[in-house]
Amino acid sequence: MRFITVLAATAASAYSADICRAVVFSSGDQTASYQAGVLKALAASGADRVAYNAMTGVSGGAVSAGILSSFAEGQESDAADRIKQFWIDAANSPLYKDWFGGVGEGLLLKGGLYNNK
Repeated sequence: MRFITVLAATAASAYSADICRAVVFSSGDQTASYQAGVLKALAASGADRVAYNAMTGVSGGAVSAGILSSFAEGQESDAADRIKQFWIDAANSPLYKDWFGGVGEGLLLKGGLYNNK
């Protein structure tokens, strides 16, 4: 993890010789909305301080970093809103549903406990 962060920061410093800022999002989708809130607050405090050149994350944090990377520098507030909305939508959408015959059907007749279609 540290190697990836150092590598990302090094690559970003080649991009901008003046200032290089990197952000690292931790894993766990339960903290992703919190991280989006912190990013939003930092953006509100002054966009010139949160224009990140490099971003990375682990697990759910990688998803948040991917979303942030799709926004241009200076749009960190909009990115934070999108990250928050992504995790709200992910938490409220069922990824799996039970088989009609329940767990027994999944174990005996299907390839898994839940229907992932």
